[in-house]
Amino acid sequence: MRFAITLPLSLRVPLLVAGLMVLMGIVASQLVLSALNRAQVRQLTDLAEIEFRALSTSLGPYVQRDDI
Repeated sequence: MRFAITLPLSLRVPLLVAGLMVLMGIVASQLVLSALNRAQVRQLTDLAEIEFRALSTSLGPYVQRDDI
């Protein structure tokens, strides 16, 4: 902590601002990535549901008659 005290104010403030900007960038990136993850999971779930509905429609009668 002694190092930060010995720096002049003209260096401490820009370094603090740069550090906060990096922190905000990391937080924003994590928020965007989590939103993308939720969207992809939702789309994959919808796609799987549609695929299973199509399979049940095409294979349903055969399964009911034990033809498969």
